[in-house]
Amino acid sequence: MESIIFWNYRGARKREASLYLREIVKDYKGFFVGLTETKISSIDRSDVNQIIVSEWDYYLHPSSGNSGGILILWKKEFASFEMVDHSSQVVIGQLITNALVPMVKVRHLPIVASDHAPISINIVENHNQKSGFIRFEDTWKTYPATWNIILKAWKKMDYGSNAEILQRKLRRAVKALYCRNRNKCHDLNLLRDELKKEILMLQTEEANEGGLMVDKLKLLRNKVQELNVTLSRLSTWWNQRSKIRWQHDGDINSNIFHQYASAKRNGNMIWQVKDENGTVVDDLEQIEAVFYSFFQQKWSARTCKLSDWPPCPEILQIFKEDTDMLNLDFTKEELTKAVFMQGYNKSPGLDGITMPFFKFYWKIVEDETWKAIDYFFKNGVMFNEWKDTLLILIPKIKKPILPSNYRPISMCQSTYKLVATMILNRMKGFIANFITEEQAGFLHGRSIYDHCLLAQEVIHKLRMSKRKKGLMAVKLGMEQAYDNMN
Repeated sequence: MESIIFWNYRGARKREASLYLREIVKDYKGFFVGLTETKISSIDRSDVNQIIVSEWDYYLHPSSGNSGGILILWKKEFASFEMVDHSSQVVIGQLITNALVPMVKVRHLPIVASDHAPISINIVENHNQKSGFIRFEDTWKTYPATWNIILKAWKKMDYGSNAEILQRKLRRAVKALYCRNRNKCHDLNLLRDELKKEILMLQTEEANEGGLMVDKLKLLRNKVQELNVTLSRLSTWWNQRSKIRWQHDGDINSNIFHQYASAKRNGNMIWQVKDENGTVVDDLEQIEAVFYSFFQQKWSARTCKLSDWPPCPEILQIFKEDTDMLNLDFTKEELTKAVFMQGYNKSPGLDGITMPFFKFYWKIVEDETWKAIDYFFKNGVMFNEWKDTLLILIPKIKKPILPSNYRPISMCQSTYKLVATMILNRMKGFIANFITEEQAGFLHGRSIYDHCLLAQEVIHKLRMSKRKKGLMAVKLGMEQAYDNMN
């Protein structure tokens, strides 16, 4: 993890400052260093070798008397620096390096040998690219050739249970689409720019010549059509990453949504967290260990009393006709309804399959999907792989620092979502009749805001009441119901 370092040096010829700078560069793998307040009016190679090692090149804006002075250092084998402009306050230039900068992390280092803290800008590798996780991209289905790719992958013979066959076909199909996209599809941004240049050249030629030949006119139309398709694919690509409904609401693919998607990606990184001793850790392995320990304790088995529950009131019991309806065999039509009622821009589980995959290629995947799900409903045993979920930590507050500031959500696999939706559709018609009115959330026709309004009315009553004995309200802070599992 390389880094860029800035420091108000307060005198470059101090031996302790030079030793600390070398230590910083070594510990944080610095390749570019900017030093201010060096108090140096001139410098040569031997001076640079004393400040840092000989493999570094330099540029100095000299000091004015006993103040100022900006020294720029960069590692020659790793980067180069082209100065554009400079003054006593700033040096502007272009840093050229082979290092990729997907993300950066800024940290303030300990104050040593100066009264200012060095600032380290660490270049963080994109760990998501190393996971081997393949996700279905919505842009893939815009290529006509993908239909034949899915058909070819689906027709291969597989052996095993219906669920095993379905999982193999899904993995094979997504991998085939991924390989095709990696090898044959152009980078959309690069393709867009190339098409714009070619269209501009043809239109300029048309304006200068007073027209185009038939073959060039046909080429121009094809380029314009290809550009429109590319722009549409770019919109789809950004929409899938921004996770907001701007496309469905009729807004345009503008920079605000690009920034939203980039901020969302950066916000998914956890840079630091406090452990159980109150110590802040920022190493990725240590952060992982802190979260693992926290949730291991939180989700450990606990003693629960499962006897002596009060009997269920008769009014809350399920009627016989509802029981008969629940016991009916599921049909393929119910599965089809469950597929097409799923949302579009939803994150996938470990299988990498999004619901647009099922919707677009439903005619191909319908039969195998139904066989696997129908087998589960008739035998009551779910394929273990369907139950594997991807746990994601969502921050509860703007600046989370404790493990308890995050709430985990489980990204279920697509097949599991379809099974759950089919069961839910059966229960929707009568489930609200058997849940008391005190439960306001997570039920169709009810809202948690009803409780918020009720609480406001209660507090208003307490404030306005003139009773001599007074009134009291008690707020119970109850831990999340699903945080404790047995």
